[in-house]
Amino acid sequence: MTSSTVKEAHSIPAASADPELRAEALKRFNPLVFAVSVETPNNICVPRLNEAIMRDPTFSKCLYVLDSGAVDSVSNSRQRVALGGRQKQSVDANRPVSSLLYDDFVRFAVEREMRRRAELQAREAERNAIAALYIEDGLGEEEALAAAEKEMLEAEAADETSSIQEDGREPLFLFLRTCPHSVEDIMVLRAAGLSLHVIISVSSRVPLSGSLGDETPTTTASGKGRLKRDAGHFGRGSKDAASLGPKPTVAAELREYMRRTQQPDPYLKNIYIHEFNIPTEPIGPKPTQLNLQGHHRLIVRPIRQLHTA
Repeated sequence: MTSSTVKEAHSIPAASADPELRAEALKRFNPLVFAVSVETPNNICVPRLNEAIMRDPTFSKCLYVLDSGAVDSVSNSRQRVALGGRQKQSVDANRPVSSLLYDDFVRFAVEREMRRRAELQAREAERNAIAALYIEDGLGEEEALAAAEKEMLEAEAADETSSIQEDGREPLFLFLRTCPHSVEDIMVLRAAGLSLHVIISVSSRVPLSGSLGDETPTTTASGKGRLKRDAGHFGRGSKDAASLGPKPTVAAELREYMRRTQQPDPYLKNIYIHEFNIPTEPIGPKPTQLNLQGHHRLIVRPIRQLHTA
């Protein structure tokens, strides 16, 4: 899968579409939203892992990516390119990052709906052209349209590149690449309109070595800009957290919340945490490679299975 099949939000704003288009777009856009929680940042090269996930064939043509660091840098520039790329509009630099992320979520939905409508128009034009040939052969208008529709359906059924599942649904996935960092973040995102469904909790007992070890950041769990953990990225009151030492990962914090809360929030209770260990012991002369090659497919497989369940 090439990078062109992954839809990312980089310096692109909320969709300035008419209400009818926006409402229909959001109604049809229901991706499975997931994030990755790295439990052992010193043993996993997070940038490589994220890249591998985004390039996995499992997500071919159906993966959308939201990057909180990207929208933060855009908001700081006070300009965002409007839908269609023809205009620019000013942006309030004080808007929450969660709100900017939802803007891009809406943009994804609207652009997808616009493509869907354009494809329907093109399909109708093609069907009419085929029907015209049947009419020339002597069929009536209704019979010609029915024959043309049947021919197109047969061609579409034989198309191996179709991403439609057996039950008629199109698989859609949304990857929150750089957030959330805490349970508070999860709730703030939900309040903005983004509901998290799955957290992939990844850990490894094998240290990175060589160039990959040098490439791994020492503070992998930290965000960028306004999303940086000690800067109060989403919620409030996190300025004092720096004095308390490293915070747990979002998966660990959610587990702890579920353990100590007698009546947990139903939304948080329904977030699925999939645990994946890669690997448990060194194998071969280059154990570092086990953190990168092949294992990302085992990581993303349950995401696909959850969508088709």
